[in-house]
Amino acid sequence: MRLGSRGPAVPDPYAQKLASWTLIQIVTQHWAQLSSPSPLDLRNYILRYLANLGPSLASFVLIELSSLLARLTKLGWTAEPANRTIVDDVSGFLDASEAHCAIGLALLSRLVAEMNTSASLASAAAARRSLTHAQHRKVASSFRDALLLRIFKLSLSALAKFAAVPGKLRGGALDVALACLNFDFIGSSFDDTVEDVGTIQMPVAWRAVVQDPDTLALFLDVYASCTAPAGADGASAGGSGDAIDPVQSAKCLDALVQLVSVRRTLFASDDARFAYLRTHMSGMLSILRTRRGLDNHDNYHHFCRWLTRLKANYQLAELVATEGYEEWISLVASFTRNSLASDWRWVGDSLFYLLTLWARLVAAMPYLKGTSLSHLDIHVQDIVKDYVMSRLQALRADAAAGDDGDETEECAEQLDAIPVIFRLQYDKTCAFLVSVLDPLLEQYQTTTRTLAASASAGPAGAAVASSARQQLDGLQRDLAWLVRVVGTVVGGRLSASSSESQELTDGELSARVFQLMGYSVEADRTALPVGEPTLRGGAVLDEAIIEFTQAFRKAYIGEQAVANSKVYVRMAERLGVADHMVVLDVVATKIAGNLHRYGVSDGVAVVAKSLALLSDLADGYSSSRLLGRLATVRQMLEKHGEDVFPFMRAPDSRMGRHRMSFYTTLTKMLLKTTAGDSDCESTLSRFFEPMRLRLTQLAAVPSDDALVADSLILRAGMGVLRDLRGVIAATTARRHYNTMWELLYPAHMPVILRLLRVYSAAGAHTASVVALKFYAELALNKTKRIVFDNSSPAGILLFREISKALVAYAASPRVLSDVSDVVAAARRKAELAERGAMPGSSMATGAGDADGAGTGVGTSGAEAQAYQRVYKGAWVSMSIFARALEGGYVNFGVFALYGDPALNDALNVVMRVATAFPLDELLAYPKASRAYFALLDVLCQQHTGDVFSLDAHSFGHVVSSLQEGLQSLEVWMSSTSAVSLDHLSAFRFRQRPRDGAGGVAVRAQSEAAPELFPRVLEVLFSVVLAEDCPNQWSLSRPLLSLILSNEEAFLAIQERTISTQATAEARSAVADAFAKLMAEVQPNLESKNKDKFTQNVTIFRHALRAITNSAS
Repeated sequence: MRLGSRGPAVPDPYAQKLASWTLIQIVTQHWAQLSSPSPLDLRNYILRYLANLGPSLASFVLIELSSLLARLTKLGWTAEPANRTIVDDVSGFLDASEAHCAIGLALLSRLVAEMNTSASLASAAAARRSLTHAQHRKVASSFRDALLLRIFKLSLSALAKFAAVPGKLRGGALDVALACLNFDFIGSSFDDTVEDVGTIQMPVAWRAVVQDPDTLALFLDVYASCTAPAGADGASAGGSGDAIDPVQSAKCLDALVQLVSVRRTLFASDDARFAYLRTHMSGMLSILRTRRGLDNHDNYHHFCRWLTRLKANYQLAELVATEGYEEWISLVASFTRNSLASDWRWVGDSLFYLLTLWARLVAAMPYLKGTSLSHLDIHVQDIVKDYVMSRLQALRADAAAGDDGDETEECAEQLDAIPVIFRLQYDKTCAFLVSVLDPLLEQYQTTTRTLAASASAGPAGAAVASSARQQLDGLQRDLAWLVRVVGTVVGGRLSASSSESQELTDGELSARVFQLMGYSVEADRTALPVGEPTLRGGAVLDEAIIEFTQAFRKAYIGEQAVANSKVYVRMAERLGVADHMVVLDVVATKIAGNLHRYGVSDGVAVVAKSLALLSDLADGYSSSRLLGRLATVRQMLEKHGEDVFPFMRAPDSRMGRHRMSFYTTLTKMLLKTTAGDSDCESTLSRFFEPMRLRLTQLAAVPSDDALVADSLILRAGMGVLRDLRGVIAATTARRHYNTMWELLYPAHMPVILRLLRVYSAAGAHTASVVALKFYAELALNKTKRIVFDNSSPAGILLFREISKALVAYAASPRVLSDVSDVVAAARRKAELAERGAMPGSSMATGAGDADGAGTGVGTSGAEAQAYQRVYKGAWVSMSIFARALEGGYVNFGVFALYGDPALNDALNVVMRVATAFPLDELLAYPKASRAYFALLDVLCQQHTGDVFSLDAHSFGHVVSSLQEGLQSLEVWMSSTSAVSLDHLSAFRFRQRPRDGAGGVAVRAQSEAAPELFPRVLEVLFSVVLAEDCPNQWSLSRPLLSLILSNEEAFLAIQERTISTQATAEARSAVADAFAKLMAEVQPNLESKNKDKFTQNVTIFRHALRAITNSAS
């Protein structure tokens, strides 16, 4: 056997890569079918091949072979003890030539990475075919206990050997060490992307190597060697030298980040832990004094993480008590200020770690006991001032350079860290911010008035207006940054300690922002006509004002507000704002102005955040009632069309979605304002009038083609559907929902159905989904709002309308054609995967089609297109049907009794679409998979007979889907699948002997596919017994009904399990465990009997595991 040779002497590296990659796929996907000697033989062959030819192989071939060897070792770890000697096998490489040593280090690094995560497997389906999550953790834990520490020691030895030798060997040793330190020791890995607060849970066996001072000294020495200036003897050049290897130096710091995070209980004593802390702080001091290597961004970033992790794992009192703390905090403060003065784009996300460090230091000050001094008060004010002013200067520099970028998201994480820092010396912080804000506010008011005067001066004021606009744009940017800072600090009242003095300070700062808001409202009246582009700075400022208002609302308005808060005392002194009612009036006026001004050509974020603020105010019990008293809100409720709020007619689809939330909020305020009124129905009818007029106009359009071809008519149709959906979403009471149903039916439901039918036939996918989501909201019986009178046929009529809509969409020839195309593309994709097409090859992406559009596979763009074309409409349809079935507002027996095909029509078309997709493709879309399993859950519980009456293909697809769901790592999916299977198997057990329609359907499905339920039983049995699942009880419930309805399959499983035991004693013990499993269990599905069986399953699991553990 030779890997990819073209002849006896000239190996083809690309053929070797292809052969290795293909073997990885085969091993991963078909591991269970491989006989025992073959994987071990292949593993040994690879080791020999690397020993003989490894130094001559291309690097990409070595990567594939290393991955293959690691995969074989992992998958065969439990079954073949020889795999546990992998380190002994690789050690020979480390003692050979330098080329072999590099290969050995690469093998170890890849092995540790492979053992550390199950995500390295090709796909979720491949993972289920090779190792389950529980099996992966078992292998990883065994590997951790047996070999991980030894590998880490080998990496340290290699690193010490090559510490002063730049190149691949030193880098390989660092890679192995980092892989070991990043290992998920306890199976609950933290996420560095969220917050760097992880603690490394190293076993006690690692204590000696971690406490050894030489370990930390080794990484510090290697860092010094990597960052020594060229041509020097290691002395620093003040951070300006050329690093020999910035990649390796960054890895050294990354290793130190992990080492400083080890759990405190790992150390033998407090003295050992303090010594460890001193070593880290000493290493930090040596770098901070010289700033060696910190001009490299990766080094800088990891150093910031190192500082933050130090505080996360040590208390402030421990830091203060450490020798050299005063110099350390001073140098860290200097380092922070230098970072703030640097280019913000270069600093990037690293600044978040520095601000987090200072926030944690300040937050710990109240817990500092004794006479120890933290010296934080000396440095914090300087950091506060530098942070605000450096950002302000950077914004001005960007504006001068013509940079119109949006830094909102970039600063969001940083701003989250500043409230605690700014509130340490809040009076000084307030004085500083006021000194910066007041001159800008005065300039802003003067400039806006100049601009308003020039607008009325005609052509003579054009030059003045141009200069004023340019000046105003800069002022708005500056004020936006300061308002965002003030909002974050005021909002920090909820998370930081607060007192009356701090509330007065909040009022001092808030008064400036509300003063600015008043100026802004006044300026809005003289703004550009609606629809024309506004100044970029204006949109940024309005967005910042809304963010501030949201923070102020959480702290001082509504349910969480303090009734007699001191914040209004200071605001009353400055602005005459006596309470939150006045604040609400100003806020509502500003929101209305934003919705009137933005959304047509710009200001998407302003509209979104304004609507979110209005929604939050409307959701509050007290604030919603107060809003109803305001003239601005009453005017919005009376006039709410596109002519008043132009954002609703913007071409941007996001604006279309916003109008739905806008009408939801308006309806909530309307209904709360009129709560208890006898004329609530007439009020809602008046509110509905503009929508009624648009529906009437759409119904009068004579041509179906015009509903789609004319963009204005298409936009009007989508708009009114979104508006109606928003209104219905807010009707949570029976009285209000019934009113809306009477307004819609029968007058306007035909035109809505016509819109859906025309959109579906024309392939207008977005419009079709908009219409379907209207029906989804209409069918949702949340808060039991859909309750009709006993004598009313409204429930049946409602379901008929839903059925018509589902048929109109799912039976549309265009939709069926799209489904067929997407399914065919998915099958081609699966066939390519089965044939082992390598990612990135022409065979995988579709030769001859640059963007993959020809095949519909291989590109994320094609997948997004498939979602928009088919999957989105499909999952909304499934959601509509599921909501209608579980709504409880119609007796479905009526349809069969009177020969009404509504139920059967809806069931057939929805299931035809739902079962058309390959399950692996459907599971790739979370919303689609949730809707699909929710539908199966409802059908199996409430319409079990209808499920068995499906055609054989659809029924087989349903059962196979539930079988796959049982093996899912998603708890909700496996639990839902178990419940659904329990209902199916129970129905099968009860109905199979009977002569009725249910018995006939059950026997027909059993004859068509007799292997379905036995296969499910086998899968469920292995899942319940072999895996530790959080929903173990839910998964074990279907076992009894499956056993009773598949007795022969259960006996076969029992015999196979017993026969696989190695000894007669084990076979006898397993047979005894099976006997106890069915002890005192009767052949029925009564609740008491099922509970007894579930208890037996738990005992059976423990017994079988004890037998397995004793045998191993």
